[in-house]
Amino acid sequence: MSRFLKSYFLNKCILIITILCIGVLKTSAQNSFLYKCEALFARDVFEDSKGCIVVKTEDRVIRLSPGGRMLWEFEDYTLARGINIEDSQKYVFSAFSSEFGGFGMASFDYRGNKIWTKYIDSFPDSKTILDILHDTIRKQFVVAGVKQKIGVNTDEYYWIAGVDYRGKILWENYWRDNSKNVHFKRIFKNTLTKGYLLTTESYDFIDPELINVDSIGKLINRNPIESNICQNTSFDLLDITSFNDTSYVVTLNILRSCPNQEDGSYFYFYNSIGKLVRRLKNDWAGGYLIKDKNSRILTYGGNIIAKLNNSFALEWTKELYTQHDSESIYIKKMAKSKDGGYYGIADGFKLDRFGNNNYIVYVFKTDSLGNINPTEEYKEKLQPVMLQPNPANNQVRITIPYYYGTVAVEFYTMLGEFLYKKTKSEQDMYDISSLSPGMYIIKAKIEETGEERTMRLVVE
Repeated sequence: MSRFLKSYFLNKCILIITILCIGVLKTSAQNSFLYKCEALFARDVFEDSKGCIVVKTEDRVIRLSPGGRMLWEFEDYTLARGINIEDSQKYVFSAFSSEFGGFGMASFDYRGNKIWTKYIDSFPDSKTILDILHDTIRKQFVVAGVKQKIGVNTDEYYWIAGVDYRGKILWENYWRDNSKNVHFKRIFKNTLTKGYLLTTESYDFIDPELINVDSIGKLINRNPIESNICQNTSFDLLDITSFNDTSYVVTLNILRSCPNQEDGSYFYFYNSIGKLVRRLKNDWAGGYLIKDKNSRILTYGGNIIAKLNNSFALEWTKELYTQHDSESIYIKKMAKSKDGGYYGIADGFKLDRFGNNNYIVYVFKTDSLGNINPTEEYKEKLQPVMLQPNPANNQVRITIPYYYGTVAVEFYTMLGEFLYKKTKSEQDMYDISSLSPGMYIIKAKIEETGEERTMRLVVE
């Protein structure tokens, strides 16, 4: 075998091994950061299929890179909770009801461009979405909240609806109890019944319930959060998640105690139709829950995060610190990240020298143990631009982790001779059928950010 062929095959093997190793590093790396902005109220946060964090505050929508760098933002006071649709690389947000009744939804692409807006007029009723669920099996959104007559604050109804991917109502159900003034607060998939499980809320401090409905929102049954409510006891339901294949766990605060029962935070376990099975005192971080595939629970509240095993014994606790002593932080929502860590959003306040509180919204990302350590942070710029496949023969795709935009690509020989340039969207295929077998230099420039990367391509 000639020296040239030996060198070629050696370089090819090294390149393939490097690509495989990079893939392992890419999947195991966990970014961590603490991002803050002056904003009023943390509304929602979710992760898109690129690993970017999308934030909704009271007044704007922000997209952050996995390392906490702001990619874009736009002002909007009308939007509320949001969801990422991974297959189509789009976001869908619910919108607050207007003073004229009805509700709205809006969709945006990964660059923040609006795709569609849908407004449902329901005058003389007002319908407000308080939670939104993506039902991937039925290819629809399920929204839940409150329906009421415009101008009549005490006339509230339970309200649930199915909505298609363009914001059109497919089905809806609503009803009102004569003796109660309550509405839906949260909605969850019921994996056993294939319907939905909802929690209720009332501004009159009426005790919350678990309500079980079928796939089009028709009532199956309902159960109080606490089946033995005694006089002078009030319950504040905080969160709910599935615990295993047959039950759910709810966290709630007992605000005033029954005889022989302590005040405080509790875990309540329910079966698939909402019947209370077990009660457990919660002596850990807080009442908001994230469950992993092994039924371990991450619970958070205030600025404390705690991890519990599937027997609810404490594994570890972490405290989320602000950057300055004059700032405070209160976690509003957390979720599991695609890279194994956690991300979340928090409200905060900063006390200025005049004694006034300035509102702050924090966005954070931790590793799998709840740590935020900027000195050892995995730098997103080190994450590679991938040529797929490599080696290639007819077409090649340039994949940039956690990015969606336009890439200008220049092709050079190994001696630096310019061949041609093509500009396409990230993930599009590039035709290389005109290139002879050998090795080439590829220079990719991200047009939106100006960042440049240089790679080697083997053409077979």
